[in-house]
Amino acid sequence: MAVLIALALMRPAELYRHAPKPRGKGEVRAGFRYIGTLPQLWISFAMLAAIGTLAYNFNVTLPLFVTDALHSSEAVYTVLYSVFSFGAVVCALLVANKGLVRIRHIIVGAGAMGIAMLALALTPGVPAALVAVFFVGVASILYMTATTALVQIEARPDMHGRVLSLQTVLIGGTNLIGGPICGALADAAGGRAPLVLGGVVCLVAAGFGLAATRRFVPGGWLGGEGEV
Repeated sequence: MAVLIALALMRPAELYRHAPKPRGKGEVRAGFRYIGTLPQLWISFAMLAAIGTLAYNFNVTLPLFVTDALHSSEAVYTVLYSVFSFGAVVCALLVANKGLVRIRHIIVGAGAMGIAMLALALTPGVPAALVAVFFVGVASILYMTATTALVQIEARPDMHGRVLSLQTVLIGGTNLIGGPICGALADAAGGRAPLVLGGVVCLVAAGFGLAATRRFVPGGWLGGEGEV
């Protein structure tokens, strides 16, 4: 309902419109080539490919964690996921209040997500898991929101559609690969193992992002500044 109301309140006359571009061959390849020319984009996309595949699979990892590691019921999973979602909403409101997004916010978000996932994996019971999963929700939205915002800031207007489409593939499409991997890992090593793997992958991705940013982005850690 909130989305429908927001759409109804839009004033089409005030939108900034671009003339439709005729479709041609090789547009996806052109999008990949364009991403390769901007360090902020290819660094964030490389991080997203790893995190989307092996960490951002909460629809698989959280139920397995609740039933296999915490030995709890579907009701506990519902409460846990509600707290996770509440953390995501809190973070979204905080990020929406920011005036600037930099690539360092993506790196910090990935690192925070890794730490939060490892903390959740180590929780001994449901009360501690409720606290940890709140911060997982906060960190996950911090990372994803910063990633999406940076794409819209850095990409040329005529490339927004292609770049955002490729990003969406990395966010959702990688679950087709990562979901079965996480499920198989949980079967072999327990319900905590996918969270540990995801946390480690997030930390490695953050380390890669930090090193690549310092080397390739003008201004290094403080570079890649853009206004939302």
